[in-house]
Formats: sequence, C-alpha cells, structure tokens
Amino acid sequence: MVNNDHLRSKTLRSCAEHCLETHPLRSHLLIAYKKRAVLSDHFICACADESAYEGLAPVLPEAKCVEECPDDGRYRCGDAGNDVLSVYCLKRGCLPGEVLEEPVCAKRMPHDPHGCVEV
Repeated sequence: MVNNDHLRSKTLRSCAEHCLETHPLRSHLLIAYKKRAVLSDHFICACADESAYEGLAPVLPEAKCVEECPDDGRYRCGDAGNDVLSVYCLKRGCLPGEVLEEPVCAKRMPHDPHGCVEV
C-alpha cells in the first residue's frame, strides 16, 4: 500500500500517477475510500500486478464498489471500511482473463473500474 504522504492528494488520479512513476512495471492499482464524520477520511491506494490477486476472494459484484472517489465523483472506489477495493487497469495490454476473470479488464476504458475484490 502507498503511504498517503507520498501522494499529492487522496484521489484516483494521484494514486495512478504515483503507481506509474514509482512502479512502472505494475499493471493495476487498487483503491478504496471511506468518508468519516469524526476521524480523517480513510483512503487506500496500492500499486499491484497479477500476483497481488493470488489467494483473494473471487471478483465481487461492482455494486460492492460504489463509494465515490474523493475527486470529481466520476470514479468509483471500493469501500475502505469493509476492505473492498476497486481494481483499475493501468496498461493498454490488460486483456480479459489476465487478472482474476471477466469483467476485470474486459472491454472497458482505462477510466472505468475493472473489478471489485475483497481483501
């Protein structure tokens, strides 16, 4: 997981920039967010490749990853309060079946979430 102090802001864009700059060989990012009323918001960013999915639960329905990411609201994050992460593909070469199973990286645009996993 990325230390939030290494991010310019707690946004999907900043997470993606960090992963592409510091871990250029990693093909995916995992992201989750939970707005908190009392404590500071909980934001998770992780740069990952296929090996990060070994041993995880199967892909969850995308309805489990409905938290709005803390940017302009057009991206969806997993629920950091329930250990659910959205998966975004960072590389053009992500094909169906390369990570988990469809719909991860299947017929999606890079800005669309490509899956939802529980850790």
